[in-house]
Amino acid sequence: MTAARSILKWVVELKKKSDVPHKGPDWKDRTPRSSVMEAFHRQTRKKGGVVPVQLVETALRACEEYLNTMDHKDIDVSLDTPPAVTERCWEETIQQYYEVIHEGATIQNWKVYAAVCENMLKQLQEANTQLKMEGMRNIWIVKPGAQSRGRGITCMNRLEQIMKLVYGQTTFITDGKWVVQKYIEHPLLIYGTKFDMRQWFLVTDWNPVTIWYYKDCYLRFSSQAFSLDNLDTAIHLCNNSIQKHFVASSNRHPFVPRDNMWSSNQFKEYLNKNGFGNIWEDIISPGMKKAIVNTIQVMQDIVKPRKNSFELYGADFLLGEDFKPWLIEINCSPTMSPSTPVTATLCSNVQEDTIKVVIDRRYEKTSDTGGFELLYKQAKKLSSPKILGTSIVKAWDEMQKMKNNIAETTPATETENNCKRDPGDKVEQDYEVPKFNRTEGIRKVSKQRLQPKSKITQMMILPWSTSHHRIYTHALRMNRVWKQIWTRVSALTSVMRGRPYPLIGINKPSGLPITGKELSFTSLLPELQQRLHLSKELHIVKASNRDCSGLVLLSTCHQTTKYIEDAFVQARRRKEALTSYCAVTVGIPEPAEGGINVALKKQNIGEHELVVPIFHPTPGNFQRKEAKKAVTMYKVLTAVDGCALVELHPLSTFESLLQVHLTVKLSAVLGDHVYSSRLGKVLGIPFCLPAESAIPRIQVLDESLLQKLRFDQKQMWKMPLHLHLHKLSIPPFEMKKSATVIVATPPAYFLRTLDLLGLRVNEFPEADVRKRRNEEMCSI
Repeated sequence: MTAARSILKWVVELKKKSDVPHKGPDWKDRTPRSSVMEAFHRQTRKKGGVVPVQLVETALRACEEYLNTMDHKDIDVSLDTPPAVTERCWEETIQQYYEVIHEGATIQNWKVYAAVCENMLKQLQEANTQLKMEGMRNIWIVKPGAQSRGRGITCMNRLEQIMKLVYGQTTFITDGKWVVQKYIEHPLLIYGTKFDMRQWFLVTDWNPVTIWYYKDCYLRFSSQAFSLDNLDTAIHLCNNSIQKHFVASSNRHPFVPRDNMWSSNQFKEYLNKNGFGNIWEDIISPGMKKAIVNTIQVMQDIVKPRKNSFELYGADFLLGEDFKPWLIEINCSPTMSPSTPVTATLCSNVQEDTIKVVIDRRYEKTSDTGGFELLYKQAKKLSSPKILGTSIVKAWDEMQKMKNNIAETTPATETENNCKRDPGDKVEQDYEVPKFNRTEGIRKVSKQRLQPKSKITQMMILPWSTSHHRIYTHALRMNRVWKQIWTRVSALTSVMRGRPYPLIGINKPSGLPITGKELSFTSLLPELQQRLHLSKELHIVKASNRDCSGLVLLSTCHQTTKYIEDAFVQARRRKEALTSYCAVTVGIPEPAEGGINVALKKQNIGEHELVVPIFHPTPGNFQRKEAKKAVTMYKVLTAVDGCALVELHPLSTFESLLQVHLTVKLSAVLGDHVYSSRLGKVLGIPFCLPAESAIPRIQVLDESLLQKLRFDQKQMWKMPLHLHLHKLSIPPFEMKKSATVIVATPPAYFLRTLDLLGLRVNEFPEADVRKRRNEEMCSI
């Protein structure tokens, strides 16, 4: 959206520039240096090509859709309605935007849309008060989420640079989180130099919220003159921890302090000298107070209140050209080092006055509080609501279950006229279920209650009908699954009989759980034992998880089972892979061959227990068993149009190991409806979302990929997981004998997907398994 708004600004400013001769020759002298017009004048000195006028049309459509969303005019629009600007169109628009803004190109026939753009900007200004100061260079400030004192902060003006930094350098910070903020391109300047303000405030209680505001603050200047042509940190970051490493520029105005710092009193003197005497009391100070109070009120529900404690905060503000303060960030434990004469005095006074508020005033309410003034105190304590967050959703779900168990019929008057009820029938007390959609239900469930309903006959669904339906469905599924398994087992019996060690390999279909109360693989073992005429009970030696298809290894000998399990443990210690998976991925792992060494842990996210990667675990995480080491080797066998056939060799055991590790490589298994939500794409550039914010959902595919698969997004819930355990290597039981390799052919849907995507099946590792006669191999 910032790029679209910038295009409209470019058209409007170019129109103003074309009207300059009518204003007289001295217009440049009357224009402030920091104004939008001056910045535009510097930018248009570059020369470039010509961009088609469709760029302006696309920007107008995007802004119109944005305004409709802000006015909630999109409520009745179907979710299947395509956006006004498609992703492919956005890619072209961004590149053309770069040509116009950064390379000096012009837009063909821009004058046709000048009036329309000006009118659209007026509407955008009403919806976005920061429109004027955000500029049109599309500069963003990128901050590491786990750093302080300005470390790692940079300014960028290209999307691909931001994506590469944020998602390409996971080792730069501890938790992989970044903060990306729109840079204020037109701040208030003092003598042509950028500055920000540090304002202290004290919170002595969170319930009721009590905020103390310090009357004095200080300004921090940059060591270089302000310019948007150079994105160096010495120009745009005012943090003293950054500026102390730079030498003040000789081109900077001589009135700017050499130590890059002013007290608030010095700033007030500057305002008085320049005719802005009431600005501090009327705009700046009230604006900072309002921003602090609103921010703390928002955070009250998140911060856990603790008695006999306090916290001193440092809020950083930036002033716009209209002197309006904008809150940039709030720092916990702000620095109190006497780095300059200004901070040497102020920091000492703040610490002393903090003791007066926290300790002296506790015993004497009328004691002196120094520079602190009581800014805000909540009228009364807030009690925690009875229903919050997921609880209200659970309450809604419970109510819907009750509603689904009630078969609504006609009113009693009609029923009595049309049918006769047996007097001996028992009628349960009837209830009226409020009728509203899920959104309204979440909002109203705490207010509405189930009320007795008169003259309405409703019949409860009998419990036996649900159970009977479940048993019938279970029988159908069991019959279907058993046919799939038995056709594969029958081909094995002749191969496996006569072996000294009873082992049976089965090619399990996808979606069949190994264990469970109803239909599971273990529930089929007794019948399998009878059909194979085995005297001993079968048990599982090695198996894939529920959603995976592929090999399941069975045995009737516990000694054999123990031998194989020990062999797998020793192989993992030697980092030797005895199992091999194949997967169809959306996205191609880079490099094409390598290893993924990322620790994993289980974490509750919402109502789901999911596996989360830990990029930089500490030794304490492993000692406390908060994380487990996990390694996967992989190789891309073939890749076409953003999809790949990948061979995977897990060297560790962990639930959903392969799916989570592939997301680290910005690729997801086709049909993964749990962890694929962690991957996103902006203008064709893939990126990984934080695991804490990615709730499981049906996998979303590009339209071109859906067409190849002959699928529709509405049908994606039917897409099975394309992850198959296709090979197991069993160590020899006797010396001088080779290992036994059991291979399971992928299911039919897997091979069909390879054919539709153009992934050549002949490159599949075991596609020609029947040709390999000289190797001891069992093909399922």
